[in-house]
Amino acid sequence: MTILAGTPWISLTADYLIAETAMPEQLLNDANLWLDQARSLLQLAEPACAALLAEETGLKAQPWQDGIESLDRLLLMAQGCISQAHRSMLQGQLERTGRSGQPGDLTGS
Repeated sequence: MTILAGTPWISLTADYLIAETAMPEQLLNDANLWLDQARSLLQLAEPACAALLAEETGLKAQPWQDGIESLDRLLLMAQGCISQAHRSMLQGQLERTGRSGQPGDLTGS
C-alpha cells in the first residue's frame, strides 16, 4: 500500500473525495472496511471461481485467475485512495485546530 499511496492519481482522487463529496470520516472508514472484506472474500474464492468459470466456459483457468488478480489490485488501489483521503482529512482537522499532530504535543503549536 505504501507504493500505491505515492501514486499521483491516488492523491488526486483522495483530494476529490474530501473536497467534492465531503465524505464524513465514518463513511471513509466504512468504505475501507468494505474493500478489505471484499478483498478477503475474493482471495478465498479465487481458486474455486477460476476453476468453475473455466469449466463452464471451456476456457483455461489462467485468464480467469488473471482477471481475479486484476480485480484484487483494483480493490487494493481503491483502499489506498480511501486511506489517503482519510489521512488528508485528519491532517486538515489537525491544521484547523492548530495542533501539530506530533505525539506528546499538548500545546497545540
